[in-house]
Amino acid sequence: MSPEACDLIGGLCTVEVHKRLGNIKGGAQTVKSHKWFQHINWDDLYHRRTPGPIIPQLKHAADTTNFDEYEPEPECREPYTDELRNKFESEFEDF
Repeated sequence: MSPEACDLIGGLCTVEVHKRLGNIKGGAQTVKSHKWFQHINWDDLYHRRTPGPIIPQLKHAADTTNFDEYEPEPECREPYTDELRNKFESEFEDF
């Protein structure tokens, strides 16, 4: 990845919310003015005059061939019991 992309991702993924890019003085404008976005015309993007980087080929309006296929979830999966909650709840305290 480019240094600009790394810097943008690092700024957006900063753990301390008060230091996170977009959540500091200037708000969303600090994200939009980041060097990684230097070639983006935000007005064209807003008015949909900029084509997307990937344009999927569709056969019809309900075509889902561009999405991954997943096995359906089992109908009889184990319930989330108090025993499981006690065992794993601490793992998700900050989640």
